[in-house]
Amino acid sequence: MSLELSQIIAAAVTLSRKGQTPTLARLKAKVGGKVPMPLLVAGLQRFKAMTDEEIDRVATSITPTSVTAEGTETAPAETQLNDIQLQIAQLTDYCHRLEQRIKQLENNQLEQD
Repeated sequence: MSLELSQIIAAAVTLSRKGQTPTLARLKAKVGGKVPMPLLVAGLQRFKAMTDEEIDRVATSITPTSVTAEGTETAPAETQLNDIQLQIAQLTDYCHRLEQRIKQLENNQLEQD
């Protein structure tokens, strides 16, 4: 399950626990406008298909969020750090693949000359 989908499901569980029915509009407001609508729909459908036991499991695994001065929720510093570390690993891998591709192209060019 993707990180974004997990966040959408967690947001739906949070809304449900507050006594609100999760809807696309509420989920979009909760997770922010940057999430594509098809992903919101998929998350809401997955939430609606969950059993009470699964919802309870998700509810206990949700980490608390802090609220900024603007009233928006932010992920805990640990989650942000994990996200950054993942991005660094992905970028490092991408750079490595680019370096290999450059060497391959340079070798092909040398062979042709």
